[in-house]
Amino acid sequence: MENSFVAKIERFDMQGGWHYVPVPLALSKPLEYLAVHFGFIAVTAKVGRSSWATSLLPKGDGTHFIALPAKVRSKEKLSLGAEIEISFEARKKQGSRVGYHMARGMPPAEPRNNYINPQMSPAVSHANSWSNCRSGLTAESLI
Repeated sequence: MENSFVAKIERFDMQGGWHYVPVPLALSKPLEYLAVHFGFIAVTAKVGRSSWATSLLPKGDGTHFIALPAKVRSKEKLSLGAEIEISFEARKKQGSRVGYHMARGMPPAEPRNNYINPQMSPAVSHANSWSNCRSGLTAESLI
């Protein structure tokens, strides 16, 4: 199913910041079950005559955005602040756990993230995630 919306091109405020369009929550929220790897949702985006494989990327506040590559901006003559019509369609990533579960009629697997644990410092959390490796690094060895 293709989703289409009109949005203003924005840019992240940092040197080399990406140009992007924010995706309305009404369009991204129903697709969150497809999210893999830190909340990325695989899509094919289209602006004008250009289409490209990309992802709905999480902004960290519950919303998503679509990055606009320089080659697309150049080809379609898009500039910062311009309002554009953009459409996207969800695509299934090769080898994703979501595809495995959906094909069997099961709910999608919960994303695993062994690195981030708000109760631990990053160093201890990192050590715990690698505690089974040959180096023998454990959280206790860092304390």
